[in-house]
Amino acid sequence: MLPTVDHREPVQASAAEVRKRLGLAPAEPIDNLILRCELAGVVVVHRQPAFSNASPSAGRFYGSSAWLRGRDRLAPLPVILLNSIDSWERLRLTVGHELGHLVCHTQSRPADDNEMETQAFSFASELLAPIRYVAQELPSRPTLNSLLPIKQKWGISIGALLKHFHANYALDTDVVEALQKQLYTRRNPRTGKTWGATEPGYDERPVESLACWIHG
Repeated sequence: MLPTVDHREPVQASAAEVRKRLGLAPAEPIDNLILRCELAGVVVVHRQPAFSNASPSAGRFYGSSAWLRGRDRLAPLPVILLNSIDSWERLRLTVGHELGHLVCHTQSRPADDNEMETQAFSFASELLAPIRYVAQELPSRPTLNSLLPIKQKWGISIGALLKHFHANYALDTDVVEALQKQLYTRRNPRTGKTWGATEPGYDERPVESLACWIHG
């Protein structure tokens, strides 16, 4: 079962505890995050057709989560509801993000919603790629190409990795900004889109499947 912690607890410690509950070694990449969640008692549901956005200006809705208490259950059940997601990178980060909300924002939560969302993103990144170990693989002069093996090993996008490294002081701001600029200007010849839209490796892993689907 997932733990719940005060939101003021360090994200690295909270993610490490969840990795332990998921049966993972500290430095072990997560092959199938959804399967690990389901084995740990988390219900992951994929809704079809996709939810629509609340408004034209609203951001893309990827998922939500809650602890649900049924009539015959003594303990609440953690549930993650996913929208239609066709990217393995986005799906894994979304599942990790919702786990962050379930773990870090049940006992308490920041007063500011932006802070809460940033914390959930940090949790997801740390869950997928613990900074203590992934930072050891960072080249002294990183390029987008040199980050590809890290992406492939840990199953997390380059875009998320750059934010993760920056938030944990593994990369300076000027380096991250330069790489992010390249990410959204360099073209992927297979798609004609920028790396920020379709990074190399976007089609090298299957989108993780779910045991439960809701239609309608």
